[in-house]
Amino acid sequence: LPPNDTYLWRVIVIDGAGNTTVVGDSSLVIDTTPPSTPVLAAPLGGETRASPGLLDWSASSDSHSGVRLYRVQVGADSSNYSSVIDTYQSSPDTIVGLAPGVHVWRVIAEDDAGNTAASVLASFRVTDTSPPAVAYFRTSPDRLATAIDTTRVAMPCA
Repeated sequence: LPPNDTYLWRVIVIDGAGNTTVVGDSSLVIDTTPPSTPVLAAPLGGETRASPGLLDWSASSDSHSGVRLYRVQVGADSSNYSSVIDTYQSSPDTIVGLAPGVHVWRVIAEDDAGNTAASVLASFRVTDTSPPAVAYFRTSPDRLATAIDTTRVAMPCA
C-alpha cells in the first residue's frame, strides 16, 4: 500500500451455507510524513533570561496521524543538548528552572506514527538573580585582634 493515506477494511464471515456476517469496519493510516517543524519563539539568539524561564515554541501540525507530543531538550552545549533537561509534554510552552550560564535548546515534535521533526538549536543565557551571600561572625575583641594580626588579606585597589 502506498504511504500517507487512509485505508478502510472490513471483515466478513461466511459460513458453510453461504451466510455472511459483517464483523466490523476499521481503518488503517500509513503515515511516513513527519509533523511540521516546531519553530522556537523564545528565548533565541543568545538572549539573557532569569530562571525559572519560559521556553516557548509554535505548535506543530500533522494532517495524517496528529501530533502526539513534544520532546524538549536543554543542554550545556551543542554537542550535548539533552544533558540538562530531556522531557516530554503534550503542548507548547514549558517553564524550567536552570542554573546560571549559557544553555542550548531544541524541541522535537512527534506524531502518532512515531515520525519526528526537530527545531533548530538556539542558545540563551540564564543570569544569577540571587543576592550575594554575606558571612556574619561574632567574636570577642581580643580574638578579632589576633585574627587581624595573623591573617593577611589581599584586596585589589580600584
